[in-house]
Formats: sequence, structure tokens, C-alpha cells
Amino acid sequence: MVLTEYSSSWINDFEALKGELEIALNGIACTIEHVGSTSS
Repeated sequence: MVLTEYSSSWINDFEALKGELEIALNGIACTIEHVGSTSS
């Protein structure tokens, strides 16, 4: 774990990772959510 100052790129980083996971899960029914202090 690395603790860092807030970065506005985290939103885009999450969306990119979410997209990769959705492709890798290949249609498996699931929900991918961003939770925590920087979620919207």
C-alpha cells in the first residue's frame, strides 16, 4: 500500500481498470464499484 496526496487522475485510473476487468470477466454478471474517500 502506498499513501499519497489526492490526484484527480484517480477517477480516470479507476474507469480504465474497470474497463479492463469487464473485458477480462467476459460477460460474468458482476458490479464493479469505486468506494472510499475519493469515490463519487
